[in-house]
Amino acid sequence: MADRIRFHLDEHVDPAIAAALRRAGIDVTTTIQARLRTQDDEAHLRFARDEGRVIPKKRTRPLYPSRSP
Repeated sequence: MADRIRFHLDEHVDPAIAAALRRAGIDVTTTIQARLRTQDDEAHLRFARDEGRVIPKKRTRPLYPSRSP
């Protein structure tokens, strides 16, 4: 298991934030870097899962639909 959290920032996050995180030594990818621009949330989730990354979110709607009956 990794000692540090690895991040993936989606297209709604200012690229300056990724640059600042990198300057601080934090491992971060962006939507552009991962070639995920215009892709749906599921594509971002698959990428993050496959790469062992977390996606910080501030959303007004769920990232995925509720599965309650």
